[in-house]
Amino acid sequence: MTAPNLIEKAFLLKKTVLFADINLDDLLIIADKLDSIETQENQIIFKEDQTAQHMYIITEGKIELKNSTDQISSLLDGGEIFGDEALFSGRKHSYKATAKSNGHLLALTKKHLGVIFSECPSVALHFLKLYAQKISCRNAK
Repeated sequence: MTAPNLIEKAFLLKKTVLFADINLDDLLIIADKLDSIETQENQIIFKEDQTAQHMYIITEGKIELKNSTDQISSLLDGGEIFGDEALFSGRKHSYKATAKSNGHLLALTKKHLGVIFSECPSVALHFLKLYAQKISCRNAK
């Protein structure tokens, strides 16, 4: 797969839960800050207890997440996001992420996320809303 251009990145973002409700102008600002990463089958994206550097959006391929006992906790597909909880919390990753096929990821650093939040406060509010819902669901269980 060739690396997506700015418009393609914006439309890929629009397909994710995290970015689906964000307007196209703001998506273009976000897309401009994304790194494009080609993955190979069995490539380790990050290890458990590694400091978080990016949040990742899967555009192609599958990513397997394994917990500390090396059990598969999730198998993620296109449009799904991972690594965000460690990036936001400042904690180390609590799981290992491995590419299960050749694929492609978009990656966003904490620094770029801060720039996006300062340039587009509506994006920051959207993130807060989604994470508040996520926490509410956890507490309800």
